[in-house]
Amino acid sequence: MSADSSPVKRRHIRFPADEGDLAWIDYGTFDVPFAPLHPALIVEEAPMSGCGLLLLNPERCPVGTRFRVQVGRLAPLQAQVQWVREIEHGIARVGVQFLE
Repeated sequence: MSADSSPVKRRHIRFPADEGDLAWIDYGTFDVPFAPLHPALIVEEAPMSGCGLLLLNPERCPVGTRFRVQVGRLAPLQAQVQWVREIEHGIARVGVQFLE
C-alpha cells in the first residue's frame, strides 16, 4: 500500500455509544451554571477527544459553534462543532471536539 492510499489514523479510539444514551447541550454563555435544554442522541464516542451527535434543528450549531455538552454520565465539557452532515431537513449528524 502506498503512502497516498494508507488509511487515516485517528488519534483516539472511537466506539459506538450505548443505545439510547443522550447528550445534553447548553448554548448559553460559559460564565453561568450549566443549564441544558437541548438533547442529542450520541452516535459514537471518543472520550478523550469528542463525540458524534445526532441533532434536531442543527441550524443552531454550524461549524465553529462553541457550547457546553454533557455526554452520558460525563461532567459537562466545553466543546466545538467540527463538522455537520445533514441527514434530512431538520436532522443532522454533528462531530464535536471537546476543548478541555
